[in-house]
Amino acid sequence: MKNKLDSERAYEKATAEVRGLLTDGETMLAGHALRQQADPTNWGFAGDMQQYAEKLKSILGRESQLYSVPDGRGGMVRVTVPQEEK
Repeated sequence: MKNKLDSERAYEKATAEVRGLLTDGETMLAGHALRQQADPTNWGFAGDMQQYAEKLKSILGRESQLYSVPDGRGGMVRVTVPQEEK
């Protein structure tokens, strides 16, 4: 019985931590958006978001990578690159 209780407590603690991190992430995104709005031509902000997206996709087990790349006319286009089979 002790092992089950320890497991349940550990699960609850980890779940609370994940929920807190998701809340922190939303706060971080809001601040990041404000900084990007103040400097809209800075490509670093787009790079940050692409990096965050790739890390989240890795955690969630997504099977492809989505990138924004210049379209040659001053805009951007979204491109999906499938991951190779393992």
